[in-house]
Amino acid sequence: MTTSTGRRRQVFQLQRRTVNTHTGVECQQVILGLTSLSAQAASPARLNSLVRQYWHIENGLHYRRDKTLHEDAAHMSDPCLAKMWLPSTT
Repeated sequence: MTTSTGRRRQVFQLQRRTVNTHTGVECQQVILGLTSLSAQAASPARLNSLVRQYWHIENGLHYRRDKTLHEDAAHMSDPCLAKMWLPSTT
């Protein structure tokens, strides 16, 4: 899957197990991902680290923004309105 243009070079599978601390219910997920990083540039351990860093940011910054600004509750059916609204939240 190597390309000279920097497109998809690796496909990876991530297996995740989480436990809801309130209910004790266990959830298992299998997630597939694509990356432009070569196998030499990103070993399985490196890919795992990158995914964890992404979710650290997502869970930290974006969770707070959603709770304070209710970003995920915004539903816009007109793409033009969505484009006008987006810069005002950043």
